[in-house]
Amino acid sequence: MRVSTTSFFRAAGIAAMIMALPAAAQQLPAAESSVTEEPNFGSPFDDRYWVGVAGGVTFADSENFDNGPAALVHFGKMLYPNIALQLEGQYEQLTVADVGNTTQTADYTRYGAGVTAQYVLNMGRLQVGPLVGAGYRRIDWLGEIEDGLSGYAGIGGVIKVGKNVDLTLDGRYLLDFSDGEGVLNESTYYTWNALVGVRFKLGTWPPKAPDNDGDGVPDFRDDCPNTPLGAIVNARGCAVDSDNDGVADFGDSCPNTPAGVSVDGYGCPLDTDGDGVPDISDECPDTPPGVEVDARGCPLDTDQDGVVNAKDLCPNTPFGAEVDVHGCPFDTDQDGVPDFRDACPNTPFGTPVNDRGCPLDSDGDGVPDALDQCPNTYPGLEVDTIGCPIKNQVIVLHNVHFEFNRADLLPDSKSLLSKVAKSLMDQPSIKLEVAGHTDSLGSDEYNLKLSNRRAASVRSYLISQGLNADNIYARGYGERQPLATNASEEGRAANRRVEIHLLDD
Repeated sequence: MRVSTTSFFRAAGIAAMIMALPAAAQQLPAAESSVTEEPNFGSPFDDRYWVGVAGGVTFADSENFDNGPAALVHFGKMLYPNIALQLEGQYEQLTVADVGNTTQTADYTRYGAGVTAQYVLNMGRLQVGPLVGAGYRRIDWLGEIEDGLSGYAGIGGVIKVGKNVDLTLDGRYLLDFSDGEGVLNESTYYTWNALVGVRFKLGTWPPKAPDNDGDGVPDFRDDCPNTPLGAIVNARGCAVDSDNDGVADFGDSCPNTPAGVSVDGYGCPLDTDGDGVPDISDECPDTPPGVEVDARGCPLDTDQDGVVNAKDLCPNTPFGAEVDVHGCPFDTDQDGVPDFRDACPNTPFGTPVNDRGCPLDSDGDGVPDALDQCPNTYPGLEVDTIGCPIKNQVIVLHNVHFEFNRADLLPDSKSLLSKVAKSLMDQPSIKLEVAGHTDSLGSDEYNLKLSNRRAASVRSYLISQGLNADNIYARGYGERQPLATNASEEGRAANRRVEIHLLDD
């Protein structure tokens, strides 16, 4: 297996194969261009690492043309624009004929690991150039294993077929050194390799341009390089402002502001008076702070009296009522009852009035308390101009009740008679007749006596309440002066009564 002169002709053939790579590259489909309009922010050349595999044939011995399969795995990168370096693992197996000048054959197996350097000529999609390397190998032949150093040289080529994929072609001459002992009794051995393979670039190239704010627009093109994280940006890297109000969407609390409207720092229409209605819609733009406003931005006037709520001391004035500057209804006579509700609008100042604004008439006799000299007049009595009952009147009391067939007053009757006594106390000189009346049940004589006793009982009670005994008389009329028919219970009830006669002097 020592090298012969004819072996150099084979080396020349391999070299010719590698040199034909440019023509072969022109026949391949166009690869994706790695050219970019963006500046290259990394290395000026593709310095990515690659991994690759290759397979082919190995041969030796110019006379018998011993040959077999060969394989290569490699890991490398470009160190400089024209210098590549890769680590390799090598495998060869030859079937050697005529071992020891006999007709026997034996397998010659070689394993190796090495470091390869290559000078690269860049020719567009093609890179080609000489390579040299050195390494360590192990040979297994004829039952013996020998380890030793090796060196190699050749020509390598690369055709780019994609951004991350290259086709590789490799032709090399390998020279193994031996100690000349044992089966391998010569000091040097050679083999030739012709390999075709593929390699894969790791990562991306050219590297992406820096994008410090992470908005997807590289810094060299970013007009707004400090956009907050997560903000939507346009092609210039500036945050989008959909409503063109000068406040970017990410900070715009009012993203649909109409065109041309002045906005604050939050993108919301200006509200100079802070009433919640933007200036563009505010018909009252100078509302004082804290004043409630309506949809037009004007102070609320809930009762629509012309005085806004903020100044209205009477905020619930009925609609249509005239009010003063404080929003309160006018009270012309100052009796505490506003004019719109005052049935007596000209009450003298200081006169107590009822809820209708009219002077109080506690006893309901038609004479105001302020003029009434008899303020406790019994209901129904006619009075004079000073509120005192006039004479020759009768008070009919149907609700004076007595015990059955007796003249003793029942408690409810006493309450009623107390009111009568109170109403007459204001006229201590008036004279009264207490008249008792019955229905027709029983004899006339019995009813007459019963009515006399009952009239006397009422007289006694009135006297006990403070009336002058000398001015009160009692008389019974029995059944002789009926007010209604005695044929019915209702009529008889009406006839059973006590009357108080106010006598003329």
